[in-house]
Amino acid sequence: MGNQKCSVMASHVAQKGEYLELDNWSVGNILHKDFTGFAPFRIWSPRTQYYLAVNVQVTGKPHLTGSVGDSPLYKSRCKVIFKGDGEPDTVTRGWIYHEET
Repeated sequence: MGNQKCSVMASHVAQKGEYLELDNWSVGNILHKDFTGFAPFRIWSPRTQYYLAVNVQVTGKPHLTGSVGDSPLYKSRCKVIFKGDGEPDTVTRGWIYHEET
């Protein structure tokens, strides 16, 4: 027992159509598929009025938060990486809402 470590790995992978609540953003966002190959997803920026290229990594374990019809709804902490276009990437964090764990 003394040398055993307990770790909980995030098991969910972000998918198109899932909802994001980013820290320090006043509005939520839905993940859209990026068809340019620049990043896996795009999210709408109300500030720039443009879809921004992002990568989303789920970093936390799922927390049951409600339901969608008969399906449970979970939320997990995530890291969102805004892809820099000739500039360094920018990182923020937030919550991603999903039905699968």
